[in-house]
Amino acid sequence: MDSEGNYSDAPARRTALQRELDTGARIDGGVELLQQAFKEVVSRRTITDFLVKSKSYDVQKKRWNILPEGRSLGTELYPTVNKLLKGIFKHQKFSTVDRKLVYCYDCRLDPRRNDLSVHEEDPTFMILGRRGQCFKEQQFPTTPTFSQCVSLIHVAASCTPRRLQSVITQIATHARQCFIDQPNRLKVYAAVLNESTMWLVQYDRSGITYSAPCNIHEDPHTFVRIILGLASSESLVGFDTSIFWQKGKLWIRAKNPKGRPVVYSVKGNAPIDNRNVLVGRATRCWRVTDPYTQKEYVLKETWRLIGDEPEVNLLEVVRGLPGVGQLVAVEEDSTKTTAHFRDSSHPHPLPTDRIWCRLTLEAYGECLEKFTDGLQLLEAYRDIVLAILNLWERNVLHRDISINNVLFAKDGSLPGSRGVLIDLDRAVRIDVKESLEAATPDVGTRAFQSTSVLFGDSIRHNGEARRTTRGFGPYPHDYLDDMESLFYVLCWICYQFESPGVRSEDTPDILLEWETRQANSSALAKVEFLTSPLPPLPSYFQRGSAYQHLLEKLQQKFATVYRIKRIAAEPLSPGENLKEVCKGARQDFEMWIGYIDQAIQEWKEGTPVPPKVTTPETSSPSQPSAPHEDLSRVGALDASQTVGSTPTRRAKRAHIDSGVDADDDDPSSKRRKTIPKPLTKDRTVPRPRERSKSKRQVRS
Repeated sequence: MDSEGNYSDAPARRTALQRELDTGARIDGGVELLQQAFKEVVSRRTITDFLVKSKSYDVQKKRWNILPEGRSLGTELYPTVNKLLKGIFKHQKFSTVDRKLVYCYDCRLDPRRNDLSVHEEDPTFMILGRRGQCFKEQQFPTTPTFSQCVSLIHVAASCTPRRLQSVITQIATHARQCFIDQPNRLKVYAAVLNESTMWLVQYDRSGITYSAPCNIHEDPHTFVRIILGLASSESLVGFDTSIFWQKGKLWIRAKNPKGRPVVYSVKGNAPIDNRNVLVGRATRCWRVTDPYTQKEYVLKETWRLIGDEPEVNLLEVVRGLPGVGQLVAVEEDSTKTTAHFRDSSHPHPLPTDRIWCRLTLEAYGECLEKFTDGLQLLEAYRDIVLAILNLWERNVLHRDISINNVLFAKDGSLPGSRGVLIDLDRAVRIDVKESLEAATPDVGTRAFQSTSVLFGDSIRHNGEARRTTRGFGPYPHDYLDDMESLFYVLCWICYQFESPGVRSEDTPDILLEWETRQANSSALAKVEFLTSPLPPLPSYFQRGSAYQHLLEKLQQKFATVYRIKRIAAEPLSPGENLKEVCKGARQDFEMWIGYIDQAIQEWKEGTPVPPKVTTPETSSPSQPSAPHEDLSRVGALDASQTVGSTPTRRAKRAHIDSGVDADDDDPSSKRRKTIPKPLTKDRTVPRPRERSKSKRQVRS
């Protein structure tokens, strides 16, 4: 999986967070960030009046006399800073009635939180909020929680500019937790303090922006303004005020299908999907209800990189397509960009700048894991295969087939729409030259990525890099990779559930290995799975051998696909696109649909059905059919059309489909199941082993 998991050891946690931060930017905002932040919160005159009356600040000496001079230990500095900050908050002209400063060393944070931050040093101070439109009305908790956190203040005694960067990374774990526990958050502010200096740090979906140092003794006005700003209104500290609480209920102000303003009630008062990340697209989905029509929708919020093609463009292309999630409305706010959050502190655009977008989508059923019957699962699975074909024929490739992106349709849906494929975030057009971009393990969900995608950064076993129109690199991501991902989704369900709604205690260990963060390790586990006998299925899925036969056929197919792509090294023509290269897609989809139809028949009858035997010599090519009609016939696989069209590729495909490796000197050898050769000189593909059964639960 990506960086959404939890980690049990400190090195893994730090590596995961650092990888996440490396995808963003770390920007020096300079003095501009200090000047622009919270400039309307309090007037300079009001701060001057406070400084003159305060016993903590010596106007003549220009220093906070409450703070120790010179370097000090944290244990000496924390209580004095606590006293100083409380004095600022309690001043009668500073309105902080719904904010509370919490000294975390006196009151530890909730130890039950389960994220990166639980294993790191707590921030020195948290500013908590209650009431207001972005907080559920409640009393301040005895134990502070991130769900009520407004801003963070961290005291780092004798913090030098060099040490500042490590402190900023440490605070990032807490900022990340704020985004997780507060799904209406746009950015998070933190202040870093030592004996004489303050830095303001801003965390958003593009990364980190930090200010120049501010001498708190010589510039007390800026210091007080920033501290009060950290406790100011929700809109100023980084909350999305379009998501608000009212009378104990969460609401979202959006646009209805006609583009008019509407306020939706949020089902369950929480998102149904919330990616646990600090930097990135940070996809979040809400199930909402129109209070007037009572119709349900899904609101999907993402932070798209400026310059990337918007998902809405592809949703318009697939409008009306059966089995594919449908768009209702779209919002994109130019004021909700990470560049806008930086104000003028970094005037030049960065490649990591992101813009917020909200899509209103049709609501569907649960994901396939929530199946209630084996027949229901097969029928929905069949229609999702059709959806992938429908996308392909509309010149769209999904590229992120996972357990979370395949759903059941609403009750009563007709054949062809009983399963729904959603989320075109990572989809691409296949009728352009750029569709031949090399496959990469950075695209997709780790547990369900195909072997070809996972080995995207690898070289061939003979030391030569694979070639594409983009130069040396892996084979491009195509429909075979999407279908292989869908095969892993079915395996994931079959081996995780004893019966509908009952998780298995004996999930094969190899499925756990699919989730490993190392792409090469996940790929090797999947190669072993494809080239070894399938583990025994739970008893529920053994009815009539329907699932056993289906999984065996799909396993054999994708083992063959892996071998093909492993040796597909000839260059592609510069003018080709993915649609031109993969000319046998419909024949492959017809074959897959045939496999599933046979499984449906076996499940209904409860007894095995003799498989249909078709060979290239005895069967005739399938006639093209409309993209949405019932593809029940099993078409013969034309080896010359499935993975490209050059003579070299046809020859290699013919050898492999007959069971003979393309490099074998004896083409008359009998069909055999082989373990693929190593992909690198020092890394071999593991041979089949007897797997032990695990009592662990697989995270879905």
